[in-house]
Amino acid sequence: MAARVVFGVMLASAGLWLSSEAWPEPGGLTLPADAAPSGTCPLTDQRWNLVELAERPVGPAVAAGPPVQVLLEADSERVGGFGGCNPFEGRYERGTHGELHFHGLVVSLMVCASSPDEEAFLRALAHSDRFDLEGGRLTLWGADGAPLARFVAAE
Repeated sequence: MAARVVFGVMLASAGLWLSSEAWPEPGGLTLPADAAPSGTCPLTDQRWNLVELAERPVGPAVAAGPPVQVLLEADSERVGGFGGCNPFEGRYERGTHGELHFHGLVVSLMVCASSPDEEAFLRALAHSDRFDLEGGRLTLWGADGAPLARFVAAE
């Protein structure tokens, strides 16, 4: 009988919980049918594809694989997506003056051939302080005013 080992590592600096257990699709987060991108995209209920990380362009995580992506649900204040190797989910808090903070991000811990940006991407989410939304582009900023990640609205 194969022993099932479940382990976790708390990354205190990033506030991430990693587990070897398979994680379901990000919390069953669903995109409403009427949330298609338009000239002015909403922050929530819109899928956002990562295009830049720490002012460095990024391509697809894996050739022919899903894009590194995030989705913020308006009603539940949950966030979920794909980090390049693993699905993730957690909660977010949006302030009245452009603040945006992510909490309790949980990712599955799967071995992947290549996902060098996943840890940096999840760390960027965990350190997000505020956001700018301009048309179909979303930028997350750190407390020091440096851009952490940039996204484009998924079609």
